[in-house]
Amino acid sequence: MKQPNDLNNKYRVLLTEVLPYELPLVLNNEAFYENMQDDVLHNLFISVFSKCMKKKDWTIPFDYNVRRVGGEKSRKLSLIHPLTQLGCVDHYEKYDEYMLNLCSHSPFSIRFISKKAKCVFPPEDEGDADNDTAQDEEIGQVIELNNNEIEKRYRSYFSYEKYDLAYKFFESGDNLRLEQKFSHMMTLDITGCFYHIYTHTIAWAVKGKEVAKDCIYADTFEKNFDQLMQHTNYNETNGIVVGPEISRIFAEIILQAVDLAILRQLKNMGYTLGRDYEIRRYVDDSYVYANSRKVLDDICAAYKEQLAYYKLDINEKKREYFERPFTSGVSDAKWQVNKMVAEFKEKHLKRKNCDGNGDGDEKHYALTIRSDYSLFTSFVKHFRSITHQFQQHYGNLNKYTLTLLLNQIRREMKKEMIPSQNLLTGYTDIAFFLFSLDMHTTASYRLCSILDCLVRWSDQAVEAEAKQELMARIRREAKRVIDIYQADLAKENINLEVLNLLLTLHRLIGFMIPVSQINSLFGLSISNGKGYDRLNYFQLCTLLYLIENAPEYSVVLNGIESELILRLSEPKRLRKADNACLFFDVMTCPYIAKATCLKLVEQCLDINDRDQASKKRAALTKPKRWFFDWDKTHKLTDFLEKKEYHSPYE
Repeated sequence: MKQPNDLNNKYRVLLTEVLPYELPLVLNNEAFYENMQDDVLHNLFISVFSKCMKKKDWTIPFDYNVRRVGGEKSRKLSLIHPLTQLGCVDHYEKYDEYMLNLCSHSPFSIRFISKKAKCVFPPEDEGDADNDTAQDEEIGQVIELNNNEIEKRYRSYFSYEKYDLAYKFFESGDNLRLEQKFSHMMTLDITGCFYHIYTHTIAWAVKGKEVAKDCIYADTFEKNFDQLMQHTNYNETNGIVVGPEISRIFAEIILQAVDLAILRQLKNMGYTLGRDYEIRRYVDDSYVYANSRKVLDDICAAYKEQLAYYKLDINEKKREYFERPFTSGVSDAKWQVNKMVAEFKEKHLKRKNCDGNGDGDEKHYALTIRSDYSLFTSFVKHFRSITHQFQQHYGNLNKYTLTLLLNQIRREMKKEMIPSQNLLTGYTDIAFFLFSLDMHTTASYRLCSILDCLVRWSDQAVEAEAKQELMARIRREAKRVIDIYQADLAKENINLEVLNLLLTLHRLIGFMIPVSQINSLFGLSISNGKGYDRLNYFQLCTLLYLIENAPEYSVVLNGIESELILRLSEPKRLRKADNACLFFDVMTCPYIAKATCLKLVEQCLDINDRDQASKKRAALTKPKRWFFDWDKTHKLTDFLEKKEYHSPYE
């Protein structure tokens, strides 16, 4: 029997607190977490940077853009330098209890750390991966832990109250009671909150501005947190990195101080919390309830005044007023989508009546699906009708609908139901269509999970050729979607959605990307060897993963190796987060020539002796993995399911 995994060590911060949610599927910190607990590997890692910086020096994050829902704007996220991630580990170890205290004061906040999470979970093969009672919006993303609950997967360093995602508040009894008590509501948003936070204001929030300025040279929590956030972000004081959980905690400490200042100001104005108004704040979004527009405007004025103290401001374009009922078009539309998916199940997933003779008929469906096209068109017409009826963007509903379908498929698989080929291909067509309407990152994870489930489920199909037909359908629909994506390719975005789809197709159906598609999707001109300098860390590793060292891609591989030698030409290049991660990942990449790795070791570590460089390369290669997981024996399902245990930036 396997022993339970024990995560009670300081390095667990690396698993959940320092990375953005939006990453390539096979990139995470699991190996880094393991390596840092090995003294030899830990010292080896630190030594790589000895010629360019120390552990507590500032570093340059890898900034990248991802598509927002709706596709109108991009959101900039940041990957913190791995050396600075170790600084975050030390910060949590020293100050975790104090951070809990600082996040416990506001009566307004509905997302805040409340205690250290339990961090012992059973071995992988002893848990139950499918849960029929899981939330349909975000599978497995509840981060609050019940008493004595043991986590199957480790989700966060802290437990959270009260809601990990904003939509759960709007579906709660608390929201209904507020509507019952108050006739007016106002929504407020802070303009570019994380991008505009002045890091020094953490001291003002903790100690007050005057005391903070008097203690400017003291070794305090707030000074250390301020410096840490600067070190993650090019030593900048204006703005903090977006994506990592540690940034949300930094912001929460400041915003809790704002909350308390607003509470005091409103009390001086004669307003009593609970009688005259209520406020619910989810990170930087506030929902204000009162019985008149005047009270709401007075509260807004208080918000502006107190935010200005911290050099922040209200986003006037997003300020909205509502009168009862407070229900929104998107919540009504989701209700109808839920009903639509339930009707789909009732019609197409009803079991055959079992006569008790044990012949296995209870695993078959009562209705024979004659046409996957009819199944597809019926579903998408209903979906389009709902979006039109409630005047919603497709992006507001496609992730939700994909999640409902994923839950539905998993429940059928858990019951060991036997699908037909038309059911499998019908689900495939629906999933690709929904994704194509708004190709944002979270929707891409849901699509990939659905495809993974369908391929595994096809092993139980009625028809012997079902799996082959399903894979052909996936290939066809993927080409259609990628063609659409290429037509709207955003140069300023990292195009993470298509990277994840390509990774999934490669693993599921052995998809080999055509050279012409490498040119168009990755912006290369392979024939004349141009464009490699524009490839970022995610794209380089994904492309290496896809092409391996197959002969037909030899020109591309040579171009990548030449670019690596240029990009990682000297020690100071490792101050950038993407270059640092790339260096370690190239060392363990099975497709990069040994000679290239030796050259990189000599350049980046400033080693002139070939024997010494060979020994260093061997040591760096020994753990087999640092960040990007090159091992294709690791199950795609595991990568996809782990994505469901963390929340995207919202």
